[in-house]
Amino acid sequence: MRPSPLLAALAAIIVAGAAGDAAAQAGRPDGTEIQRQQQLQRQLDQQRREIWQRDQERMRDDGWRQQQDWMQRRNLQQQQDMQRRQQWQPPPQPPRR
Repeated sequence: MRPSPLLAALAAIIVAGAAGDAAAQAGRPDGTEIQRQQQLQRQLDQQRREIWQRDQERMRDDGWRQQQDWMQRRNLQQQQDMQRRQQWQPPPQPPRR
């Protein structure tokens, strides 16, 4: 029995359609790929938030440290000034005639 040309044409159309559908899907993400990309995006967003929060804490801590350093320098300067004042002696006066 010879295959009918109509049947062969129908089979070719089905095969071509399936190949075209597969090619179209290769360029278009399916549902699982979309979910994977969304999950990756959520992870990236979470990482960005964590990095931003760490940077904010670091800047706050750096500002606090700078303030503490400044206060220590100011206190040391005040102590040194006080010691100089306490040690200061007026210059000797020439004898009066």
